[in-house]
Order: sequence, then structure tokens, then C-alpha cells
Amino acid sequence: MSYTNATVSPAARLRAASGVIAIHALLGAGVVLCLAFTGMIKPPQQIIETWDIKEVPPRPPPQPNVEPAEQAIAPVTAQQPPIPLERTAPIEVEQVQPNLSTDVVLLPPSRPIEIPGPAVTPSVTPSITPASAVPRNGPTGWITTNDYARSDLIREREGTAGSGW
Repeated sequence: MSYTNATVSPAARLRAASGVIAIHALLGAGVVLCLAFTGMIKPPQQIIETWDIKEVPPRPPPQPNVEPAEQAIAPVTAQQPPIPLERTAPIEVEQVQPNLSTDVVLLPPSRPIEIPGPAVTPSVTPSITPASAVPRNGPTGWITTNDYARSDLIREREGTAGSGW
């Protein structure tokens, strides 16, 4: 609810503000009355004043730690040294210049190769002729006094819109 809008008369703003205050007052009164109302809640029939508490049985005494006679213990092994690798001399690669006249062998294709031609698009004739957008009324009805802020109309502010400063 926009009761602070400057285009609305002060009397309408006062009515809207008082309506909002009245709604909030009714909601607050309803919450307070519902919390204070105890007519539907019945008091308990019997008030329990004592509690029956059962004693917790004592914990059994801890048993002494008895180690088994034979325990499987894995033998500790020392870390093995890395395996020595044989180092050989680097391989020397001989650079060979290819002879294109004797090294390249062209084989005939197993079937003829088809080269696709240009794609053929079907010609479609439109069923209607397109028309550009035309406004229903003239430019005089495009902007009315309802498009201006009320405060500008009261102060008789006028002007022309333009591009740039």
C-alpha cells in the first residue's frame, strides 16, 4: 500500500494510513486476547508432587587386562634400497630426408568419391504479404496529462524532451 505517493491527495493518504494503523491494532489485540484467554484450557485433575526414581545399578568393576599367551606380531623389516637400473648410452637417431618421388605410393580408391554440390533450397512463396506496424491512433493520443506526476501538473511545469544536455 503506497500511502506516501505524492500524486494522491493528502486526505486519501490520511485515510490509507489510518486504515493500516487500525488493521495493525486489531491484529495486536487479537494476539493479546488469544494469549490471555484460558477458558478452553482445563487445569490438571491430579497434581504430581512426588517422583518415583529408580536407583541406577552400580557399574561392574573393570576386569584386569589379560594379554593372551601367544600374540601374532609382524616382524619389522627395514626399508629395501632402490633397485639399481642399468644406464645405457643414449640412442642416436639418424635424420632421413624423404624422397617424395619414390617413398609415396598412391593407391586408387576402392570406389569413386562423390563430391557434394551446392545445397538446393526449395522456393517457398509466402501465403500473406508482411505489413509494417501501424499505430491505431495518431500521435496526439500517445501522451496525455495522466502520464505526468500530479505535483508537476499543479506547479504547471512544462517542457520539451530532447537528446543530450
